[in-house]
Amino acid sequence: MTAAGQFVFAGTKHGVFRTSNNGQSWSQANNGFTAHSDVFAMGASNNIVYAGIWGQGVGVSTDFGNTWIIRYNGLANNYINDIEVLGSTVYAGTEAGIYKSTDNGGNWIFTTTGIQSYSIRKLAVSGSNIFAASYGGGVFVSTNNGNNWSEVNNGLGSTYTSSIAAVGSVIFTSSDGMYKSTNNGANWVLANNGLFVRPTTVLRIED
Repeated sequence: MTAAGQFVFAGTKHGVFRTSNNGQSWSQANNGFTAHSDVFAMGASNNIVYAGIWGQGVGVSTDFGNTWIIRYNGLANNYINDIEVLGSTVYAGTEAGIYKSTDNGGNWIFTTTGIQSYSIRKLAVSGSNIFAASYGGGVFVSTNNGNNWSEVNNGLGSTYTSSIAAVGSVIFTSSDGMYKSTNNGANWVLANNGLFVRPTTVLRIED
């Protein structure tokens, strides 16, 4: 789910729905999608809306969902788990690594330095850093727009991380429990007080 302009967008197994009245009513906004478009992830920046379509690529809309163009040039893996935007760069976390685009999704580049082709479950932005929760490799961070990635797993009980979220300079991730870091992932500590089940996802509500 994401917001852009006067709309809130929801990705579903039947494409994208949007609302302009705070959820009182929703309508499909699928012009340009195929008949079976399973939207796993959404993001927005500068009035451009992105939809990660499972097995197809990234839908890009410049008119708040009235029309979509599916972009996949450079995407060797079209199974999109998450989309995040940092500055002028769009990131796509896929089932086999991270791709980035600097031209609003027109072309995608595979970012490999310091990170393998893990399943990337979730991305999060904190300041000028972007974090990736991977299934099997733990958490990675890039401080230079995705050109290089560093593994930051010190203190994590498991490298099978399923989600990540940033609240200012505090980063939360879920592995065998809920963990948090206050130093850009250099160290993690358990944050499970009152949480007696294993978390599967973490959500930050935007201001």
